[in-house]
Amino acid sequence: MENKQLLAKNALWNKDVSDLRKQLDSYFQKGCIPNKEKFALEKRFGNLTRRYVALTITDDDKDVFDTLYARFKKLPTGKNALGADNAAPSKIVQREINSTLISDLKNALNRKQKGRRLTNNDISLAKKLSGPQNKLSTEMELVQLLTSLNLLSTAIRLKMEKKMRIFDVNNSLKRIIKRWDDFANLSIHITSYNEQEYVVFDIYGVQFRFSQVDLNPEQLSMIKEKNTNEYRWDGTLSNFSSGELLDVVQKHN
Repeated sequence: MENKQLLAKNALWNKDVSDLRKQLDSYFQKGCIPNKEKFALEKRFGNLTRRYVALTITDDDKDVFDTLYARFKKLPTGKNALGADNAAPSKIVQREINSTLISDLKNALNRKQKGRRLTNNDISLAKKLSGPQNKLSTEMELVQLLTSLNLLSTAIRLKMEKKMRIFDVNNSLKRIIKRWDDFANLSIHITSYNEQEYVVFDIYGVQFRFSQVDLNPEQLSMIKEKNTNEYRWDGTLSNFSSGELLDVVQKHN
């Protein structure tokens, strides 16, 4: 009996989150929200947070909720916020990557010879560059994170790295998606190849392709909202050049 009641409460919680997301869709499209409305919705988020602490909400459902809340918090406010034209400008990370770095990364990706073998030192460096000290506060840190995750995912699949899992890489990729609006020169899109789905992160035309990224519905919706599916994967295989890409980043660090 208690189990049925808990399942019913879980279902009601998920329905309330879905209703809240639908209500927020128009504000996401406008790019802003009135002060009064944001205050009221903040209370609803608080209520939902208190409720899920006592429930058996799945990690996926909680991730959907957390992503929705993160997007909500980023919405600019204003007394007469009616559309994107009235929205306060968001904090955008300004360009600070030099053209030589971009050129070197593209050359590394377009090499025709087979990529070099990875080493334990590569893996250690990639972990360092993608660790907690990487605050994603600059474009260089974004490139360092993408390059490191590209190498670590390759090392995991080659069974060279045994402590980390693809799950850990995916969590860091989701962190980038959450911070997407901070990087004006970053695009993210989904592509399919040989019946497998990939997520491609593109920064100044340098593309990093990742497979088996378990995006939740909210993250998929965010990517589709930005119409990034109009972009195309350029055919480069970043995982085959993971060592060379890390060499370039280290050279410019």
